Amino acid sequence: MIIKYRRKEKMKKHVIKMILSIIFAMVVLTGCKSYNYVSGKNSANHDADDVSIIQLISNPEKYDGKVVRVIGVGNLEFEGDAVYLSRDDWKNWVCKNGLWIELGDDATSYNVAKCWNGKYVIIEGTFEQESTGHFGMWSGAITDITRYELWEEK
Repeated sequence: MIIKYRRKEKMKKHVIKMILSIIFAMVVLTGCKSYNYVSGKNSANHDADDVSIIQLISNPEKYDGKVVRVIGVGNLEFEGDAVYLSRDDWKNWVCKNGLWIELGDDATSYNVAKCWNGKYVIIEGTFEQESTGHFGMWSGAITDITRYELWEEK
């Protein structure tokens, strides 16, 4: 009886180690990791206007052509690169409560940024009121994005 119990416990530990190893490998292989940028690529633009997505949607002419900084729920996928006001808007594809986004060369890589889909991100780029994305579904766009970072803790 004691031998069976020890074997079971040993097997449990082995299985747990295997599962943790698999999870670690998946994270490393997909590149899903958080970065702390201080300067250089993806660093903060001190000239950007801190605005909300609501401000951009309600007064687009005021910010058109300006460099802005917003926080919202990010999503990167084929014909659906956008930032949304909330997770509910993201889950339900309420595109009018979001903005089309176009990552610039100086932003986080597309593959890393995709790992943050459905999470709050901070974005800096140029607001364009006339650019409304795929089929004109969004309420404007943030283009030439120079900063795309995870805002919330994992």
